[in-house]
Amino acid sequence: MSESEKSDIQEDKSPTVAESLNNATDHYHKIMGMPNKRADLNAMPRWLKFFYYFIVCIIAIGFLIGLYASIFK
Repeated sequence: MSESEKSDIQEDKSPTVAESLNNATDHYHKIMGMPNKRADLNAMPRWLKFFYYFIVCIIAIGFLIGLYASIFK
């Protein structure tokens, strides 16, 4: 393979792989067994997705109610 062919080939780095920031985090990942891949949200069961959206909506509505209450005391 020539140098021009090597430059045309790009490495397949998926965006789901979390790179280590430094040697300490790399060591922690290896010793503690922390995954280096982010969770695939599309692979979650449907009921878990709905539960997640429900919790996020409750938090957002609570924030808006709190904001409204603090502005219009």
